[in-house]
Order: sequence, then structure tokens, then C-alpha cells
Amino acid sequence: MDGRLKQRLKPSRHQGGFTLVEAVWAILVLSIMALGLMALASQAIQAHRRILDSRIATIRTWNQATDFQAGRTRGEEFAPIPGRRPMQRMTLRNTQGRKWEVLRAGK
Repeated sequence: MDGRLKQRLKPSRHQGGFTLVEAVWAILVLSIMALGLMALASQAIQAHRRILDSRIATIRTWNQATDFQAGRTRGEEFAPIPGRRPMQRMTLRNTQGRKWEVLRAGK
């Protein structure tokens, strides 16, 4: 019985491991997966950069509006209602084309 068990457990010539073709296919599949992950990471980095740029532009525009409302910068004067005190208007644009109009009562 011991001899039969050893003979069954002994690997045959065709059970020695992976063939060269299988190894090449495995490397090819892994390479394609790695390229896909690199492309995905690149897109994520670009999206993060766009979001960061938008955030910085919004903060700068907000700071300009705050400076205008605090009187540190001047805008265009106009009188919306005749006989009333004039107002100042400033149009703000950020780097992404968004536009805001800020009003302040004149002195």
C-alpha cells in the first residue's frame, strides 16, 4: 500500500507547474490591469487638480467681494433710484468664467 500511495502522490511529467504560455498570458493580463489602474489614477489626479483650482478661484473672488464691501476697493457708482444716495457696483469674475455682481451703499 505504501508503494501505491507514493506512486499516486508522485507528480507526472505534465503536472510540474505552469507552462511558458500560461506565464506569458498571466503577465499580459497583469500588465493590462496595471495600465488601467495607472490611467484611472491619472484621471483622479487631474480631477483633483481641477477641483483645487476652482476652490482657489472661488476663495480669491470671495476675498475681492469682502474687500469691496469693507470699502478697501471702489466700484462703479450708480443711482438706482433718483434722489437716493448712490450705490457702488463691482462685477467680479473668477478664472473659470463665473461672474458675480456685488453692491454696496455709497457714502
